[in-house]
Amino acid sequence: ENMFETSGKYVLVKRFRHEDVENSKALVETPPRIAKKIRRPTFQESPQTKRKNERRRSTPPESTKEKIAHLVKVVIFYILLYMGIALLFYTCYSVYKLTLPIDGPRVKRLQPSLVYYPDLESYYVNRISWNGHNEKDINLIVSKINSLLKKFGKRRDFEECKESDHYGYKTENPCIFLQVNLISGFYVDPIEDANDLHRRERALKKVIYGLPSNSRKGRLWISCKSNSWKQIDHIPNSRSIPVNRILTNGTKRNIESDYGRIVVIRIENITQNVPININCKMFAKNIEMGDANSPWIGGVAFDVLSISD
Repeated sequence: ENMFETSGKYVLVKRFRHEDVENSKALVETPPRIAKKIRRPTFQESPQTKRKNERRRSTPPESTKEKIAHLVKVVIFYILLYMGIALLFYTCYSVYKLTLPIDGPRVKRLQPSLVYYPDLESYYVNRISWNGHNEKDINLIVSKINSLLKKFGKRRDFEECKESDHYGYKTENPCIFLQVNLISGFYVDPIEDANDLHRRERALKKVIYGLPSNSRKGRLWISCKSNSWKQIDHIPNSRSIPVNRILTNGTKRNIESDYGRIVVIRIENITQNVPININCKMFAKNIEMGDANSPWIGGVAFDVLSISD
């Protein structure tokens, strides 16, 4: 810092390194003139920044149409991406499904389940509905039942329930086929004494009491009820299947000519346009029963409805 004398006044001036020699030797005058003589530093752009700014100035701004086109391309890209992922998942699932044996168990260490045929409605609606005068409805029902019986080898009749009679769907005496699914690793503990059943099962108790003692052993009992007074016939009359028909030990079974896992019920003279609720249960010491909110546990529930023209 230097001290200069001007008109009897002393002014303190700081010398900057970037000032040239002339400014450093100049006498300091009044403050307004100092700012004019001091040279301000200039900053130069780097070559990279200069080229970037030139490109930015030379590139015209995107129009609205170009922005929309870019957005559409992005949307199409993600649609194709997720479609490809879905297709890959479906392909893997299809290959996995093809490797499963048709007659093999699907679940391990769970109790058996009961399914019914013909299964005409969706997974969420358990109902068999048809028009007895509609050939399309009758043919669909017959084909559904035949597809079930086909895998058991030579198809046979179940007393009044036979294909030549359209399984009773033309005469308002429909036959419903109940099948017990195979479960690997589950051993049924059969009920041999009717007193082990709940007192509500009076009809099944009567059937068991009417069988000889040797016919009560090793049986899985199946019984159906309805919310109407319509008569329900069970085929076979014993309302049961042999336990050894559903024991798999995790191995593949030969189910040719094996009808032992099927029980057929026949509802007599149903009334048109009046739905009937059918609730079928399996009975054994180690089979859990569901309540009204979960009828599929230990059994199956569905509606039967004959529709008029």
